Amino acid sequence: MKRSLSFLLGLFGQRRSRWDREMMRLRRLAYEDELTEVGNLRAFRE
Repeated sequence: MKRSLSFLLGLFGQRRSRWDREMMRLRRLAYEDELTEVGNLRAFRE
């Protein structure tokens, strides 16, 4: 039982970190130009 619980918690941690990386990528795409990596108008307004 303990082994399966730690396995499930490990899977949850991997999914969580994958989700966090994807959210950071989407935020970067929303606020920066992909080619130049310079902030766009949305970043300027904030």
